[in-house]
Amino acid sequence: MDDRAQFVTTSQCAPDEVRGILAAAYNARTITDGNKRSLDDMLARGLCFKVMHGGAIVGAYVLKIDGPEVWVMLAGGSASVDLSAHGLQLIEQQSAAFDSVGFQTRRRGLVKKAIKAGYEVHGYILRKKINNAVS
Repeated sequence: MDDRAQFVTTSQCAPDEVRGILAAAYNARTITDGNKRSLDDMLARGLCFKVMHGGAIVGAYVLKIDGPEVWVMLAGGSASVDLSAHGLQLIEQQSAAFDSVGFQTRRRGLVKKAIKAGYEVHGYILRKKINNAVS
């Protein structure tokens, strides 16, 4: 087996390339702040990324830059690897020039994984400092 098939990678993409994955992820469980934004509005406000594993698109997420923080607006997918853990790592790597990464979730399992990865709980909002440099 090709060793590259074991890697999880990401790259920016057009919203239409991952619309199906994100539409499946956009539901009552993932709409956390009571906003009434449509999926199209979220896609227009953020940058879309596809998550690849074994040569296939297995997930996607939308990031929005909010000052010194990168905010994960929506994420979803399904794979034989832990997409939550890999996704957080990929997003942190992409966000190295910013002070923190933040997201909001209702998923208790994701909260536990995020805390284990160094995120702090602020109510229901999770953030992790990724750039500790003093300006």
